Amino acid sequence: MTATWKTVAATVLCIATLCSATAKNYTTGKVYQFSVRHCGEYAQDRKLPDGVGMNAIDTWYVAGWLTAYNDMVPGGNIEGDGAVNSTLLWLDRYCLDHPSSSVPDGLAEFGAIFAPQMLKK
Repeated sequence: MTATWKTVAATVLCIATLCSATAKNYTTGKVYQFSVRHCGEYAQDRKLPDGVGMNAIDTWYVAGWLTAYNDMVPGGNIEGDGAVNSTLLWLDRYCLDHPSSSVPDGLAEFGAIFAPQMLKK
């Protein structure tokens, strides 16, 4: 693969992963989402080997969510060597229990359960 194609591939990958956004208003309970990955798609992705295809992108998405949470939420402190893997395992279960839900919904639920200071804002 030439350097030009690597650049194009990297750009497409960044656009595909960064064009997804979610926000939850805890006062009204409304969740606003754009370009959302659904639990059914996520469950299929997780069948792929680690670091391959959409499984890798889902892992990067969760890692980015954790980083953003820790940076943006006062007192946010979901970290540690196993944070991404533990969150992915929790999300696996969430998606099995809520197949019509989305990955951002699952992450919002995860934050509410494991880091409730998010709700005190």
